[in-house]
Amino acid sequence: MKRINKALFVTLTILFVGVLFVFLKCSGIIVTTRVDNSIDSTPIQIQKIKSIGEWEFLSIEDEELVDTVKREIFSSKRLARIYRGTLRLGIDMRKLKDNAITALKDTLIATMPPVRLLSTDYIDEAATQTVFEKGTWSQQERKDLLAVAYRQMARRCLTKANYQAARTNALSQLETFFKNMGFRHVKISFEESTYSPL
Repeated sequence: MKRINKALFVTLTILFVGVLFVFLKCSGIIVTTRVDNSIDSTPIQIQKIKSIGEWEFLSIEDEELVDTVKREIFSSKRLARIYRGTLRLGIDMRKLKDNAITALKDTLIATMPPVRLLSTDYIDEAATQTVFEKGTWSQQERKDLLAVAYRQMARRCLTKANYQAARTNALSQLETFFKNMGFRHVKISFEESTYSPL
């Protein structure tokens, strides 16, 4: 029993001396950590953002009544139709330039592609309703009437005010997006865009 106590005492003494030695030896060393907050815009990050594709910031539903009359020698014909469509304004992230995003520490500066009409095929032809039809109309005449509906919708919906609303929504959503990536300060601008109807 005395031997076990003596062996335990010796072991604890050696352990204590060892810990004391390491402590005294390392007491002059200060351990510090440094966080590197600089985040460079890498091609991989740009590719991930581009992979988002089209990002919609404003959706405008519209309905247009288009009426046409054609006079012939002994009679006239008339066609009136209601066209429905949804125009979507947003950014095509695939058009993001490789040098469009720069980051320094906790600040990100980005020049985004312009806010634009995401698709020119915005009329839902299946939802088209004929209100009045007199006479026989060719496929080409119906296509011509559809083209008039496209122009009317564009004129009514693709306004400066709607483009500005889409840009405001884009700024808010993009700022949240980049802050969620770890940036505290985000500065976003857009490439020049045209707002005029088709």
